[in-house]
Amino acid sequence: MSFDANFYRQNNPDVVAAGINPETHFRTFGWREGRNPNATFDTNYYLQTNQDVARANIEPLLHFDTFGWREARDPSALFSTRVYLNRQQDVRAAGVNPLAHYQFFGIAEGRSFPASTVLGERYDGTANADLYNGSSFNDTINASGGSDTLLGLLGDDVLQGEAGTDFIDGGDGGDTIDGGDGNDTLLGGAGADVMEGNTGNDSLVGGDGSDSVGGGSGNDTVQGNAGNDIVNGSIGDDLLFGGDGDDTLDGADGADTIQGDAGNDRLDGGAGNDSLDGGVGNDRFDGGAGADTIFGSTGDDTIDGGDGTDALDGGDNNDVIFGGAGADSLNAGGGADNLSGGDDGDRLEGGSGGDILNGDAGADTLRGGADADQLYGGAGSDLLDGGDDNDTLYGSDSSADTLTGGLGADQFWIDTSSLRVNGNTPDVITDFNSAQNDVLSIPSTLFGGTFAERVVTSNTTDITGGNVLVIRHRTFTTIGDVDDFIDNLPGAGATAALVIYQTDAAKLMMAYDPNVLVVGANGLTYNLVEIGGASAASFGVSSLQFNTNLTA
Repeated sequence: MSFDANFYRQNNPDVVAAGINPETHFRTFGWREGRNPNATFDTNYYLQTNQDVARANIEPLLHFDTFGWREARDPSALFSTRVYLNRQQDVRAAGVNPLAHYQFFGIAEGRSFPASTVLGERYDGTANADLYNGSSFNDTINASGGSDTLLGLLGDDVLQGEAGTDFIDGGDGGDTIDGGDGNDTLLGGAGADVMEGNTGNDSLVGGDGSDSVGGGSGNDTVQGNAGNDIVNGSIGDDLLFGGDGDDTLDGADGADTIQGDAGNDRLDGGAGNDSLDGGVGNDRFDGGAGADTIFGSTGDDTIDGGDGTDALDGGDNNDVIFGGAGADSLNAGGGADNLSGGDDGDRLEGGSGGDILNGDAGADTLRGGADADQLYGGAGSDLLDGGDDNDTLYGSDSSADTLTGGLGADQFWIDTSSLRVNGNTPDVITDFNSAQNDVLSIPSTLFGGTFAERVVTSNTTDITGGNVLVIRHRTFTTIGDVDDFIDNLPGAGATAALVIYQTDAAKLMMAYDPNVLVVGANGLTYNLVEIGGASAASFGVSSLQFNTNLTA
């Protein structure tokens, strides 16, 4: 039997004062009052974890000494019957009650059991620095205070570190782990785990399986590892890694560093100045508020910088990049990319590949880079540079844009709101060159009902607002490409390199000869001539001014 009379007398002076036999008192009254028979047996724990004994109203120590230890029941959370017998093979072979052996021989011999083992039960620990082993069952361990080590082993375990700097390893199975207060280390192991670091600067690793891992408050390091994981930084400056799989990573508050790694990941920086890298895969980014740095890396990525002055780089492949609010820097990288600057003055770089660059609102700088790019200035006074290859540049709205085609046969598009009226600041095309087969394109609405408001004719025949002429753009390298052309152009005549706008309905042509280009206060001089008709009457338009300053 494992009753310790000396322990009982020392801890129950009222029994000694009454002159009652300690063992008789315990077996009659003491166990019902929650008194313990020795230093290792916990009366309340035994009855709470063995409800069949409590319902049968059996004295708990008697049950353990007679049946409990043979059934691998534990006398307390601090003594594991199974562990003691496994480690003390001579005791097992002798068929001796492990608790009685430990009480009367094991302590004196220096024998010990290194941890509490919880077999599918709930255990509430102490304020000490404890080591707890789980089992192959579904264990629940609340370590309470102290810097504890919790090992869940097999099963779907619930492990809670509470206060202190804890080390918790869930092992295999779908575990629920909460580090509690303190700077904790949490390992999920295999299985779909739910982990929360809680307060403190924690380190969490989800392990294999699709895990949900949250750092909680504090500056945490959170890794999803293999599987489709949900990784949250919460409050603090966090370091997040998705690992393999299609992961969702959210930095939330703080200046976070987020790495998607392999897989098609979703990365959200949240508030704060964040750094996001998608890794390999087709990733989606949302920088959120703050000045963020986002790198798409390899894959067809979608990047939204959100609010703040962001630096966005698509990396390889075909990316879609939105700058959002703030003066952002957008770099397409490799591939055929689509960039939109959003509000404010942005800088867009096309890189290699046929890219589409939209400046949107604000005074933007757009550079196409290599390959055939499309550049749209949008609202604001923009700077557009096509770079190498055959680019298309659109100087939109009524602001003064500067367009540079660069190398290649480039197209410059000017809409009607960019035409110069009453001295408005003109657009500037810096390098129009017919020898490179550059093209200046004017929309068909140019000579609509407001034409008379935009030009002043020098000859007796006026073109008024009632004459609606539809212009269709064509380009030629020699005059001979046009049938029935009346050769009354100035300069080099039929051999000149021309930019020509021909109308079908009225049989009119407007031609620009770079050899007689007039640049100055009066703008460019164009000649409008009639072709294909019975007469060769010329309509000389002396001040048709496009909001474009061409240089030959």
